Amino acid sequence: MLRMTSYNIEVQEIKLVEYFAYLLYPPLYYSGPLIQFTNWQTQIRINQQVNKKHKYIIIGFFLLTLQILTQCYALTNHSQNEWLWDKQISTLSGVSFFITSTIQIYFKFIFLWALQECWASYDNIDIQTNNPKHIFMINSAQSFEKYFCATYNQFLIKYIKDIFSQNTYLNLLLIYSITIILVNCDLKTIWLFVTLWLFHVFEEKKLQLCTLQISIQY
Repeated sequence: MLRMTSYNIEVQEIKLVEYFAYLLYPPLYYSGPLIQFTNWQTQIRINQQVNKKHKYIIIGFFLLTLQILTQCYALTNHSQNEWLWDKQISTLSGVSFFITSTIQIYFKFIFLWALQECWASYDNIDIQTNNPKHIFMINSAQSFEKYFCATYNQFLIKYIKDIFSQNTYLNLLLIYSITIILVNCDLKTIWLFVTLWLFHVFEEKKLQLCTLQISIQY
């Protein structure tokens, strides 16, 4: 789809295709909308060349570091190497092990973002993510909300706000309602909301009874 919208097609004919490509392009879908739709349109219409070398070097470094940390993590937890764990506990009270685990988790997130950036650069799309830099700037709850959750907030705005409505208050209600449901509710609670909605939609009692029976069996 990306190649279909790149060359020699009238603008009026590709606006809808461009928008679907913007929604479904994997690097943007998995990492959040790191660029705006207008920027996306400009890049896929112009045959630009993205500097890929440094991005491949960076993702190689992240992959190597993550692999080393994973091997160290597995080695320390192995039942035949309990002396490593005992020595670590006696010397640093497990702090170094905790720090190593935390860094490993951070590098997993960084690797995913870097992988999507390299994927996009292969198609000559520059998404210019700053997420790796933001991770190392997190030192409080406020900075966590500002930097680490930026992609998540933009994802909600992209797939909810722009599609449902342009009303500011309705958008806020939709975004915060969905966020609260996904974060604080388990699967059964979500299914309860779905059941109540189906009761509201179905006016016939037979359909309502079928919905109730399915909900009870679940």
